[in-house]
Amino acid sequence: MKLFINTLLLLFVLSHQIKAQEAVITTAIAATEASELIDQAKNSASTLLGEAEVRGSALLNQAGNELNVLATNASVLLGKQLDKTVGELSSQNQQLMVRLDRLTKSSESFLARDIYDLKDAVALDLTQALSGIPFYQDKLFISRVNGLTHISKDEGYYKLDIIGTNLGLGDNKVTSDISVTIDSTKITDTKIERTSRNETDILIPVKYLNDSTSYSSKMVSIDVKYTIKKKFLFLIPYSKNENFSFNINVSILSKKAGQLTSKFTSSEYGWERERTEQIERSTANHHCSSSCSGEPTRTNYTIPFRVSSSNTTPPTLGDRRLQNIRLNCISGPCGAWNAVMSLNISNNRTLAVASFDVWSHPTTWRMQVDVDQYREINEVVTSNSSDLFYDQIIKIETPINFKYGKLVYKTITNKQVEILLGSEDDEGLLTLESIQNLSNGRKIYFYKAKKPI
Repeated sequence: MKLFINTLLLLFVLSHQIKAQEAVITTAIAATEASELIDQAKNSASTLLGEAEVRGSALLNQAGNELNVLATNASVLLGKQLDKTVGELSSQNQQLMVRLDRLTKSSESFLARDIYDLKDAVALDLTQALSGIPFYQDKLFISRVNGLTHISKDEGYYKLDIIGTNLGLGDNKVTSDISVTIDSTKITDTKIERTSRNETDILIPVKYLNDSTSYSSKMVSIDVKYTIKKKFLFLIPYSKNENFSFNINVSILSKKAGQLTSKFTSSEYGWERERTEQIERSTANHHCSSSCSGEPTRTNYTIPFRVSSSNTTPPTLGDRRLQNIRLNCISGPCGAWNAVMSLNISNNRTLAVASFDVWSHPTTWRMQVDVDQYREINEVVTSNSSDLFYDQIIKIETPINFKYGKLVYKTITNKQVEILLGSEDDEGLLTLESIQNLSNGRKIYFYKAKKPI
């Protein structure tokens, strides 16, 4: 969806740029022959297509095809005017050449950029570039070619959808015949399906486009012979035969889009020392100066301390527990006339009580107890790798106590993209289809690798 929106925005900008510059024809362009501009466009298209094969880029392939077909259209439209300068052409044809020159120059910047940043190359749109150019009923123009990129399959056909004036079903005045050549071999078992007045589907058996590599690029030459029925002086019928040929590169991508590594950061929880609590208590004077048999002034004291806990299993974050209770006399006659009665931790280790007796002059006692808290004590990083296939959903399940994660996507062309788990990458390679919540903080993320174009 992001790629689609970005493309629409780019086409909107391009459209306004074209309209704003339609009246601007530089002196240099005006003095240049139309054939020279067309040759430059074809050379740039050839460079784009060559780089597409080297980089395994369906996007560069798209850009090269668009520019190449636009140049072919311009050749047909101008016909015998190819040796004229742009300044000598009609207003509409001047605009076509200005657009062709601008898009040719744009291709140079495309080549300098990273492979997947080239989604903006979709701006080389035939329909946009040809808008406002008058077509004639007795000429053939290609306004759209779909099906330039396919995911590899073992049997069946790859479909090219071609839209062009006089290319489809035809009528009582115009009929056409289409042939396909690949690697200098004319393909006789293609299927031609006319779907509308100006649209034809060409179904090519997979064996002609597949090879053993992860990225296959084949030049497909399409020759159209079409016949126009006319009448001389509106009375005498005759037929006029025309030929139109154009080349397109078809990309076949491996079923495998690349490898996806999911990296998870999870919390490890446990009991950890928070502090040592200490409470002091002083006693009254329990000294016995006479008739002290049986310790008549002996008095018991207790020092309690309590912490909170949810008493759940496993514990809840923030729960506390007590351990290691100690009791010491710290002032007064500590050496005698006293006794530690008990040191207890109870109530699921939330209550500590120290008990002692004294029968002497005043003393001060100190109880100490360690307080542990149940909390995050560590972060654990785990990873999981799996193959990723085009247009297939992959399920990514997070571990218990999951905090955050990232995805590392390595394409078959060794490009690496990293994104935060739960988001989509800015280049439109991975789309987040849905998220499912599970227990214990776990989630399932459903992702899909999109075909580059």
